[in-house]
Amino acid sequence: SYCLHSVNFTLFSLNIFSLCGFSPFQVETPDELIESIKYAKYTFNLPEWEQISEEAKTFISYLLVPDPKKRY
Repeated sequence: SYCLHSVNFTLFSLNIFSLCGFSPFQVETPDELIESIKYAKYTFNLPEWEQISEEAKTFISYLLVPDPKKRY
């Protein structure tokens, strides 16, 4: 289970930073980041995300689904 979660997070991380180098999570602390990831609280409404295609944002959204069984 840990390995599967690690692989999913790695896929997410690679996609985020290869697309625009900026996280969709608007947080200030590590605890807020964990909470945001856990409940999929993110936004693409920042200037850094304007150049990213809707298809790419949709793909990232699928990677961020909290239930691993429903995730891509």
